Amino acid sequence: YDSRSIVLRGHNSPVEYINCSPDGRFLVSAANDTSIKVWDTASFKCIKTFKDDCESIWCVRFAPDNKSIISATSNGIKIWEIESGVCIKTFQDDIGRSYATDISNDGRYVIYASTYDYGIKIWDLMLEKCIHNIKRGYNFINHIYISPDSKQFIVADDDIELWDIEDGVCIYKYNVEGQIYSYTSGAFSADGSKIVSTDRGNVIRIWDTDTGKNVDSYNCYAGVSKAM
Repeated sequence: YDSRSIVLRGHNSPVEYINCSPDGRFLVSAANDTSIKVWDTASFKCIKTFKDDCESIWCVRFAPDNKSIISATSNGIKIWEIESGVCIKTFQDDIGRSYATDISNDGRYVIYASTYDYGIKIWDLMLEKCIHNIKRGYNFINHIYISPDSKQFIVADDDIELWDIEDGVCIYKYNVEGQIYSYTSGAFSADGSKIVSTDRGNVIRIWDTDTGKNVDSYNCYAGVSKAM
């Protein structure tokens, strides 16, 4: 580390996920030790620690009000109140195990892929229920990413797929003729007009969300694991 680096220490195992609060004042991190920590970005000190009783935490994000944190875990979706440090609501579900999870920017939706049945579940936290249980029954899903406007999401497996959250339907399957490598991840541009994907063939591709066409590609000399 150089002199400009700041190291936040406190977790006892690797950090799996990190997110910044909407106002930029805090960071939240989740680690393999099933702890969640909130950090002050001015002092870089840990101001709160939540200890979960689950086996794994796959995703964590601040709610839009900055007062609570949403986590997707091996035993349900949980909402934590930052001030009190307690879990105020749990949405129980038979998740099994998930390596692909995301929480929408508006804090309303949690979407995850379960390795139990290779399906996708979309939870509406405002309605407090699962609104779509999509039975795909094929392919291990590597990555899920929700659009900035919280209306669509990407699924990365053998293809890159664009899905509508409210209707629970696939809009596009982005693929290239002769493609032999599965996709590892995908992400939206800030305005949602483009998608960037990575694959196991070390190729980065740019897609147009309106036309579904591949508009640019970049070959990499090293493996690319995730698009953000």
